[in-house]
Amino acid sequence: MKNGRKTSPIVFLGRVGKRYGDIVALAPLSLEIEEGERVAILGPSGSGKTTLLHLIGGIVQPDEGKVVLGGHR
Repeated sequence: MKNGRKTSPIVFLGRVGKRYGDIVALAPLSLEIEEGERVAILGPSGSGKTTLLHLIGGIVQPDEGKVVLGGHR
């Protein structure tokens, strides 16, 4: 909420997943990040951290789900 009003998340991932052939690079996940939030992405090597950042940055497209940044798909 901002000034008592509900705002849209700055980053919205709805059931986003990514595969490279038979390899699941990112199992479907949902995530919302509100404006001003700080988020850490943690996990072991090969867990999909870079793939997640590439999906958010538009470097790769999801195989399923949707990515919305600042209200724009």
